[in-house]
Amino acid sequence: MALNKRLKMFLTTVFLITYTSWILAAIISHTYTDSRLILPLHLLGGASPLIATILYLIKTKEWKNYFYRLANFHEVKFVAWLITLSPIIISVVTNLLVFNQLSIDSGFIEMGIFYGFALLFFGPIPEELGWRGVLFNDLNKISFKKAQIYMMLIWLVWHLPLFFIIGTYQNNLGIISLGFLFFCLNIALQSFIMGYLFLIGKKNILLPILFHYFVNLFGEMLNRNIVSEIVNIVIYGVVLLTIILGHTHQQSGHDKQEPSYEDFKGSSGNE
Repeated sequence: MALNKRLKMFLTTVFLITYTSWILAAIISHTYTDSRLILPLHLLGGASPLIATILYLIKTKEWKNYFYRLANFHEVKFVAWLITLSPIIISVVTNLLVFNQLSIDSGFIEMGIFYGFALLFFGPIPEELGWRGVLFNDLNKISFKKAQIYMMLIWLVWHLPLFFIIGTYQNNLGIISLGFLFFCLNIALQSFIMGYLFLIGKKNILLPILFHYFVNLFGEMLNRNIVSEIVNIVIYGVVLLTIILGHTHQQSGHDKQEPSYEDFKGSSGNE
């Protein structure tokens, strides 16, 4: 299947499921705030990248290469693991700088350990199996730089309906607010970092899943305010700049014009 057709199929599936589910959930939430339909629709929209991935793999028959990337660790270097763990370090450092101690959110404690574990299955796993597992991988075959920009914009636009579903984290931020600006900046920085993690981690899919999970987990676990949001964004910016400079230095002297790894051996090669 041609690459462009693969991308169109994936994105059409994702946005058709997500926007249908989340727009319907938004309408219901403004009419019947206690409706039992809101949560299932919310979950269905969030699972759209995973659903699109399954359909993609059925169509392309690239299961072997995909699962190899999911389980491949022998090529992953220490720096890739360090980037994967960076959300933990950034969150802890930010919290200590702003609050002079680790300030745990009381609501998170009340939710219990199960909630922290559940966060892995709502967001990180269904999203990254599709976003970095399929979409970024295909976009990177066109251009790494374009893949970074397109992936960031797609990820941001995909989240927008959540701002209209009453009860969501995004709705509490407000669509026209400082919180919305912080959300967009975080999406951009974290998306770019995961793009480099894709390269440095040799296309391993588990690393961005863990990165995404640590962002969500510690974002929920630790208290935040305007100052901590600003500090957090600045540190993420510094981390991204450090990664870019380090990767550029590593690539210098190579003949490649753009950082793009070839497909793994055993790939079907169908574009």
